[in-house]
Amino acid sequence: MTELIKKKKIQKKNRLLDSAYTLFKDKGISRTSISDICSKAGIAKGTFYLYFTDKEDILRALTRKISGQILDDAYSVVNEKEFEFCDACIKMANYLIEYFKSEPDIVRLLRKDFVWPIDEAEFMTTDNPTMSSIRGFLINYADEASLTVHQVLIRMFSVLSMICSVSFSALVDHFPEDIDSMKPEIFAMIKSIFAYPCKQ
Repeated sequence: MTELIKKKKIQKKNRLLDSAYTLFKDKGISRTSISDICSKAGIAKGTFYLYFTDKEDILRALTRKISGQILDDAYSVVNEKEFEFCDACIKMANYLIEYFKSEPDIVRLLRKDFVWPIDEAEFMTTDNPTMSSIRGFLINYADEASLTVHQVLIRMFSVLSMICSVSFSALVDHFPEDIDSMKPEIFAMIKSIFAYPCKQ
């Protein structure tokens, strides 16, 4: 019975997230109310507060979910092949940029707020196949570069956030120029971060 209840809770939470995703994309965040989200999900408004504190809370959860899926997809581009770490990061960056180009609504929804999908403690212990593989990838690089995994995580998160932010500016605000023209600069920054790391 406990497992069934747990499963139903997860299903309700996912229905709320799916509803929020559709409404935020279609109507915009500011024009979507909690009542709208609950109505679309077919869930009583009071139930919403069992899972989220307010609209910003569900937006953060949705951002984490989207970020996790994008990261999973981007990593799959390099997971099956042997790439030097820096080259793998550039391949992933290129995937992200092309994804954002094809999904401008996602860029608007993320609002420059790409997030690492799980906290560091969970990342270091999770048995999620993708996260476990990424963890091994980062640990190997950290050993080679004489860095801690924490330092590499900070750098990786900074790169991912930069790509999301720059993509938003280029695709939504058309500033400072189109995203394809900015790719060489983005890739050069990635090389400067990961190709020759400072020994600390």
